[in-house]
Amino acid sequence: MSARVSSGISGALGGAAAGASIGASVTAGATTGTAGGGPIGAAIGAGVGLIGGLLGGGQKKQKDPGKKAAKKTHKYNKKVWKYNWKETKRGYEYAVDG
Repeated sequence: MSARVSSGISGALGGAAAGASIGASVTAGATTGTAGGGPIGAAIGAGVGLIGGLLGGGQKKQKDPGKKAAKKTHKYNKKVWKYNWKETKRGYEYAVDG
């Protein structure tokens, strides 16, 4: 099993656990005399948490922090390479034409 699939499954399970606790706390206020909200609220919360976990749960995709710096470095290196290549050709032309 790949790391991506296993992390998605663990995220979904974590979302289900969080959803169950949310469902339990939401229904606890609506019902009187039950501590924890009962099995229906927990089942609803677990279902919502499981679906949210599988679909990403509102997590924003994080950008690679070094990607922008790597692009800038690559762009700079490309400019330097072009300049050096032009200088090399110019030196060769001067040597040949003499």
